[in-house]
Amino acid sequence: MEHHDEVDLSRPEPNISETPVLADHALVFMVRPLLSNWVQPFGVFASAGAASGDDLHRLVIAAIIRLEARGVRVLAAVSDGASTNMKFWKLTGAGVEKKGDEETVTNSFPHPIDPDRKIHVLQDPPHAFKCVRNQLYNHETVQVLSSSVAKGLEYYRTCPQIEEEVRRKFVKSKPVEELLQLLNDCFDTMNARRPRDGIKKEKWQEKKEKLLKLDEILRETTVFIKMKLPVVPKPKDRTQSFYQGVARPELPPPFVSKDTIKALRITIKSIIDLIELLLGPSFNLTYVLTAKFNQDCLERFFGIIRSAGGAQNKPTASSFLQLFRMLSLYYPTKTILRGCNVDGEEKIEMLTSYMDWLVQRFKDNVKVNKSLKDYMKDLLLTNMKVDHDNNSDFDVDVSAKNQNVVFQISGYLIHRFVKNGNYCHECHQTMEFKLENLPADFTAHFLTKTKSRGKLRYSSPKLFELLKRVEFYVLDFCAVGDIIHFDSFRDILYTLCVDKLPKVGCPTHFLKLMSNIIYDFLVIRYKYVTKQMSDDLCGAIHTKKHAHSKLSKL
Repeated sequence: MEHHDEVDLSRPEPNISETPVLADHALVFMVRPLLSNWVQPFGVFASAGAASGDDLHRLVIAAIIRLEARGVRVLAAVSDGASTNMKFWKLTGAGVEKKGDEETVTNSFPHPIDPDRKIHVLQDPPHAFKCVRNQLYNHETVQVLSSSVAKGLEYYRTCPQIEEEVRRKFVKSKPVEELLQLLNDCFDTMNARRPRDGIKKEKWQEKKEKLLKLDEILRETTVFIKMKLPVVPKPKDRTQSFYQGVARPELPPPFVSKDTIKALRITIKSIIDLIELLLGPSFNLTYVLTAKFNQDCLERFFGIIRSAGGAQNKPTASSFLQLFRMLSLYYPTKTILRGCNVDGEEKIEMLTSYMDWLVQRFKDNVKVNKSLKDYMKDLLLTNMKVDHDNNSDFDVDVSAKNQNVVFQISGYLIHRFVKNGNYCHECHQTMEFKLENLPADFTAHFLTKTKSRGKLRYSSPKLFELLKRVEFYVLDFCAVGDIIHFDSFRDILYTLCVDKLPKVGCPTHFLKLMSNIIYDFLVIRYKYVTKQMSDDLCGAIHTKKHAHSKLSKL
C-alpha cells in the first residue's frame, strides 16, 4: 500500500538566502463514512504555523475531488472553530449575511465536480457546545450543560421544603433552566450515537423545532451583542476617556461569543439539511446517527499519536509524520497479513504474562467479595428487627435535600427488583405507590416528580421511611472529616440491627427483601459519598498544583 497523490500548495518559491523554518504543525484529513464504523486518515501536511485559510480552501477542494474519483460521495466538511477554518468557510461563501432586515445563513458551497450537489460545512458540535459551556462557566452560571442541572435548579427554585434563604438565590434561574434544557436537547439531536437515539422520521419535526428555536435565540443574541454604545466625540486630551461623563448601559454578558454564534447557526442549518437529505428519498435511511458529523475520531487519532510518543506527548513534525504513516498504512496492513507465512507449530508460547496475573487477581477478588456480600446480607437476615405493627415513633433528622435523594434512589431500587422478578406481587405493592396515592403531607417526592418524564417510580411511605433510616446512619458515619472508616459499612448494619425497622414486603419474603434493599441502597450511597470525597480532594490538589505552576513561571 503506497501513497501516489501529492498536492502542490502553489506557494511562491522560497528565497534561498532565507533560513529554513522547521515545521511545528500538522494538518490531517480523515474520511468518516456515515453507514460504516471505520475511519481512514488519507492526507497530512506539515507546516510552520497553522495552515492558512487559502491553503485550506485549495486542499479541501483537492481532497473532495480525489475522494470522489475513488467512489466516495462527500456530503460535508467538518472542522473545529479555529480562525483559519473560519477563513476557509468565508472563502467558500459560507457565513451569515444581513441585508437590511433580512438575514441569510449560507451553510454550503457547490460541489467541485457536480454543481447540482452541495458540500455542507459544519463546526464540530462538541467543540461548539464546549465554547458555550466555557462562557457560562466563566461567568459562574453553570458547570455542565445537562438536563439534570436544569432540573436541579428548578428543584431549588420551587421545592417548598428548601429553606427560604436558599430558594431566594434561585428566584431568577428559570431562564437559565429553559436554556440549559434546550441546549441539552439540541446537543442530543446533534450528537446521536446509538441506534435507539438516532434521528427518525416520526420524531424529526419535534427535534427540528428545538434546533430552530436555538437558532432563533442565537440570532436574537447577535442583535443584543451589536447594541451600540452612545457615540461621543474624540476627546482633545488623550488622558480623558472616550466615555467620560457618558452613561454607559449596564448590559449583562451574552451566554456565547459572536464567533461561536455564527459557527453554531451555520452548523445547525447544515445538520438540518443533512438529516432531511438522509431521511429523504435520495437515501431513505431508517435513522441518522448525527455523531458521525463530529470529529471525535480525529481527536482519538491525535490522542493515539501522542500516547505512541511516550513521554514526548507533543511529537515533532518528523515524528508525527512517521506515526501517521504507521497508523494509517502499516498497522491495518499488518493486521491483514499477520501470520501469513508462519505455521502454527513455530509460534512462541508465553509461560505467563502480566495480564494473566491481573485476571487471576480479579477472579480471587470476585470470590472474596461474594463471600463478604453474603456475610453482610446474612447479618441483616438473622439479626434484623422488624416493626410489624408500625408502632415505632422513632424519627430521624434528614434534610429535605437528602430526603429527595433517598426517594429518587428508592424508585430505582423498585425498578431493579421488579425487573428481576424475584418477589411476589404483594411485595411490589408494599414498595411502590402511584403518585396520586401518596399522602397529602408527603413532600420527599418533589425531585422525582420534577425529573420524571412519565416513567419514574414512586416509593411507598414505608419503603421511604426504611431507607431514610439507613440514610441517617450513612450521614452519621461518613460526615466526619474526609475519611471513611474501614468497617463503617459493617458498623451501619450492626446499628440497623439494633433498631426496629418499618416492614416492607409480604409475610413470606419481607426479611429477604428488606436485607437486599438495605444492602443495595448502602452500596449506591457509599459509591456517591466516596466519589464526592474523591472529587473534593482531587479538586483541592489540582488547585494547589495550578497555583504552584503559576508561581513557578514568575
